[in-house]
Amino acid sequence: MPAHLADYPVQPQHIDATRRFWDSFDKLEREDAARCIVLLCQELGNWGPFTRAQIQEFYDRHMRHTQAPFLDRGLFTNFARIEGEQIYMTEEFVARCFRSSPVKA
Repeated sequence: MPAHLADYPVQPQHIDATRRFWDSFDKLEREDAARCIVLLCQELGNWGPFTRAQIQEFYDRHMRHTQAPFLDRGLFTNFARIEGEQIYMTEEFVARCFRSSPVKA
């Protein structure tokens, strides 16, 4: 895997996160969570890594809920690598989001 996906050809700005990622993660809850992660990465300008605190703060500012419901449910077990406090999204996560909702030229 490229270091932090920095060299991966699909970057956050290549994904249209204004739309739902229909059928990309098999559950509506995961699709909504993926959108939130992509939006955070767009704000960061890269695929991270980021921390649970960063995603929670982003979720609080933009999603208006008390807690990001996906943080402790293992929704992204196969799509994220967690090392200490850092969360790294995988190529598979990025590819699924892009296939579902690429930015239209």
